[in-house]
Amino acid sequence: MQARGKQCPDYHSRQADYTRTTGIWQTVWLECVPRNYISGLKYIPNPENGCLHIEGSFIGKVDGYVFSAEATFGSKNAGSGRAVVSGQNVQLTLPLTEIHLWEPGVPNLYDLEIRLLDGNDCVDRLSSYFGLRSVKLTDNETLINGKPVFQRLVLDQGYYPDGIYTAPSDDALKNDIEIGIGLGFNGARLHQKIFEPRFMYWADKLGYLVWGEHGSRGLDITKPSGLQRMLPEWMEIVERDFNSPALVGWCPFNETWDVKAGPSRIAQDDEIIRIVYNVTKSMDRTRPVIDDSGNYHVVTDIFDIHDYEQDVEKFAARYKGLTDCLLDNPRMCAICYTQLYDVEQEVNGLYTYDRKPKFDPEIIRKINVRKAAIEK
Repeated sequence: MQARGKQCPDYHSRQADYTRTTGIWQTVWLECVPRNYISGLKYIPNPENGCLHIEGSFIGKVDGYVFSAEATFGSKNAGSGRAVVSGQNVQLTLPLTEIHLWEPGVPNLYDLEIRLLDGNDCVDRLSSYFGLRSVKLTDNETLINGKPVFQRLVLDQGYYPDGIYTAPSDDALKNDIEIGIGLGFNGARLHQKIFEPRFMYWADKLGYLVWGEHGSRGLDITKPSGLQRMLPEWMEIVERDFNSPALVGWCPFNETWDVKAGPSRIAQDDEIIRIVYNVTKSMDRTRPVIDDSGNYHVVTDIFDIHDYEQDVEKFAARYKGLTDCLLDNPRMCAICYTQLYDVEQEVNGLYTYDRKPKFDPEIIRKINVRKAAIEK
């Protein structure tokens, strides 16, 4: 009844499951706050109308306080606004005087200064940032800021030989993104793990598209009780990473089964998939959702298929042939290669587990960067 991601249920790693981890594995901190303070912010960028919609939530007695926001781009003021708090919430539309779009490879980011005011007194204050970009789907295209973008993704599982679930440093998080970019990918599917907020920060800063995913592997979804722990966790994930401009889609489940295929493949309750999809869409109407990546879709915005050919001969030629086929198909909007680097006994990475190239990165990059049919 507890999702475990790619952690092995046995003591030792095997097949596509890896070393188990326990304890705190992401950064934790304590922060002093005033009695009345800003507890949450949601940014909804609107590039078509040149503005940012902000939703704020608060703790304490803040009714009648003033919520202010000031955007800057570089060193120049790019817009400001104020709104009176009603109860514990506020909504503010911030018009922008300068338009700089966030796009893959062009990571324009605005700085944002937020204040909560009681008369002339600043009760709480924080610094933030946002990217001005939109994500939309047509029948066969993914549009970012109204332009078709073929998503050249690579699977990233967020494992490290010295820390397993925990990256050894901030530079290591950034380096994995830079490796992906160097191989010609414009983004990653963050697979079966809730990545650290700092990874999302670097994706925002480097213009790297990402798909957020729950570590749902191992969860029994044959009956409604499978939602008991998974759904509240997933809702926290969606809320936490909502403001990241790099995040362009959600994927709560991976390779579940709606047919019985042996003891390890028990037919899912389709209503669980449907409920999680609908909850995700109700929390975030700005991004597409893949209900269950790879096998049996119930209700989904994007239909995807997993295909793992195990013949490793003439790898570069096969990689080029498969990639060219998908890039040239006008009904395709994305590919995702498994995977960026080896993880323990699973050695299908383009890099080794300790992040050394197994192939000439330039060969892979040239294959990946060619224009797709939907981009021409």
